[in-house]
Amino acid sequence: MAPNAQTNGFAPLDVNENTRRKWAEAPKEHVAPAMLDLTIENITQNVIAVNSNVQDNPRLQHIITKLIQVSHDFVRDVGLQFDEWEQAWQYLTRVGQISTDVRHEMVLLSDILGISALVDSISFPTAPGSTESSILGPFHDDDAHFFGQGESITSEGTIGEATLVRGTVRDINGNPVEKALIDVWETDGNGVYDLEYSEKEGPDCRGKLWTDKGGNYAFLCVRPVAYPISNDGPVGELLRTLNRHWYRPAHMHFMILHPEHKKLITALYSRDSKYIESDTVFGVKQSLIVDYVWTEDLELAKKYEIKTFTRQVDGRPVLWENITEGRMLSRSTETDERKNSNLFIVSFHAFMTTFTAASLIPAFGLLAADFGKTVQDASYLVSFAVLMLGIGPLVWNPFSNHYGRRPTWLLSTALSLICNIGCAKSRSYGAMMICRILTAFFISPGGALGSGVVSECFFSHERGQKMAPYYTRVFCYIQKASEANLLIYPCFSPATGPLVMGAVAQHLGWQWIYWILAILNGCQFIAYFFFSPETIWVKPADGTPQNPTSFRDTYLKFGRVSTKPFRRREIYESLLLLKHASITLPAFSYTIVFAFASIMMTVEIPQIFGSKFGFNAQQLGLQFIGIIVGSIPGEFIGGTISDLLQNRQRKNNQGKVAPENRLWGSYFGFSMVIVGFLVFTIQLQHATTWNITPLIGLAFAAFGNQIITTILITYAVDCHPQHADRIGVLVNAMRYLWGFIGPFWFPSMIDNLSYIGSGGVMVGMVVAFSVCPVIFLQLRGRKVASYAA
Repeated sequence: MAPNAQTNGFAPLDVNENTRRKWAEAPKEHVAPAMLDLTIENITQNVIAVNSNVQDNPRLQHIITKLIQVSHDFVRDVGLQFDEWEQAWQYLTRVGQISTDVRHEMVLLSDILGISALVDSISFPTAPGSTESSILGPFHDDDAHFFGQGESITSEGTIGEATLVRGTVRDINGNPVEKALIDVWETDGNGVYDLEYSEKEGPDCRGKLWTDKGGNYAFLCVRPVAYPISNDGPVGELLRTLNRHWYRPAHMHFMILHPEHKKLITALYSRDSKYIESDTVFGVKQSLIVDYVWTEDLELAKKYEIKTFTRQVDGRPVLWENITEGRMLSRSTETDERKNSNLFIVSFHAFMTTFTAASLIPAFGLLAADFGKTVQDASYLVSFAVLMLGIGPLVWNPFSNHYGRRPTWLLSTALSLICNIGCAKSRSYGAMMICRILTAFFISPGGALGSGVVSECFFSHERGQKMAPYYTRVFCYIQKASEANLLIYPCFSPATGPLVMGAVAQHLGWQWIYWILAILNGCQFIAYFFFSPETIWVKPADGTPQNPTSFRDTYLKFGRVSTKPFRRREIYESLLLLKHASITLPAFSYTIVFAFASIMMTVEIPQIFGSKFGFNAQQLGLQFIGIIVGSIPGEFIGGTISDLLQNRQRKNNQGKVAPENRLWGSYFGFSMVIVGFLVFTIQLQHATTWNITPLIGLAFAAFGNQIITTILITYAVDCHPQHADRIGVLVNAMRYLWGFIGPFWFPSMIDNLSYIGSGGVMVGMVVAFSVCPVIFLQLRGRKVASYAA
């Protein structure tokens, strides 16, 4: 390095780059006052004097002088000690080190100390008659799309309660301001801004629009919720030390600009938000607090083409939940008794799907004798029915979306009745097989369309309380995290069918199984005809929402409920979800368990217990008690475990919870299934006379199967709530496809490997193809799964 006069004539060749840079430039000429004999009392004036040479910038001179004076006074007032000062500068160093181009820890520190709010109030004083300002926050982004009046600023499938926002921009004299630019941004229903998602496809829950001639604006969005600020760094550490929470109340940000007016940056806060009185960044002002009230204004719905949701308050952000357009008659006028009766009819239809398929199981021996077939051949009458239960909804679902629920239910039950009569009158194995396949196809919509009816009949805040006390006596149900989705699943109908029909077959003959099913179908048809109106709203030609009042209008009018043309893609659209690992892996994992714990342990009971113990049809039916005993508590315990895990992580992780956390509960279900398989197969291997222990194994396996069902399907819905209905159809198709294939090789497995060997195969396949995919999802789920958090 060459000599440099600015560095006192020598070149520090052996120093690092940082040291070299500090010698690179000579200081400006400045005559500093003498600093002799500095004391606690006079050091402040000496420091101010040394920093007083900024004559060309009086504002800076004023700020630096005041900063020195106030900070020195603070040190003297609190008697700041060396170790405290050291902790302070180390803390500020960490604040800087954790900051990035998207994370501004210093700004966050300013926020929680109220400095940001104070600066905002000083910088933007409120003029008389104008709206108060509020802090900008770190999530404003100019990369927002423009929207027209009444359009939605959220993308399809965004989590949250839909909201209509409308108001008017006026000047301080009350005159409307035309062509004011409204820039708005908010969180989604998870309390997460779009900028916080690692795989953001584009702006979401934010947008820009212009006011019209009357200064009016309106847009659709989701209702914001309370959310935590970043608390995993120095700011979070300080908040914990101060025993403070780190949440912001629910709010929506606005920036309003117009060339003839001052820019307004503000936010509106929800009065019922938990943290409205303790905003951790001090942004709330009384004048900015708003209320959210319910409305069912059909004219408003028509004007903004709202089909599901919301609340509204003129001039303020609002939430308006499930208005009547697109819903069963008028929710506001429809009686609870009528809605509940309709839901019970549909729920019973769901029960009848698997009840119908499984009812024939205890009669395999009788059918084999009558038709000259083997018991395994007779089991195919159930296998092909199971296949149709999986395929049928792929057709019925789009059919009902175009032609309505009511025609679907009526056709389903009427044609099922006819086909069950055909089964009862069958004189050959082939004729019965055809009738069984058709019966299963026609009865199948009950297992796929129930959740749609729930959302069409009830507001989301009603669904849980309406379902819980009324239907848990008969049906198990799983309420999903996503909005407007309640999956009704008849958790023990596959075992109830054989239990009841075993006695019927033994004492009345197998034909009466079909006669009873036909009678039940007839009762369903009558119930649908007289007590179940259409639940999909049919838009009149003039576009005016109307509610039918006469019996003729309600029950005798039929027609298309959708003006959109039918697309073949609608039939297989659910299968396209297989591209998502967060759907495919849990569905496949569950399907393997279902094939053994549900299909094998029901369809194979006649062959196993009939050949080993010589049971008749009634005795075979009684073996299904174990499955019922295990299924019912398994359904409810699965949901409880799942929710406890999510709530625990939410509490320990400042409100944030990953869908993968729910999967921990599945291991308990897998262990119960494995125990059930081992108990069932080992006890059968050693049994010389009948005893109850194999049924205990059935109960354990059914118990675990129901836990796994709840947790894995809920996980898939958590990851993709916008596809909840299609996930149900896909899982239904996958499990029944495996249920169809299994009976073709289950008997050979048992004959070749014995009961214990078969148990080992089942355990091995569950570990390899069910447990391992779950482990993979927990370890890599966030990276391989494309889910809406």
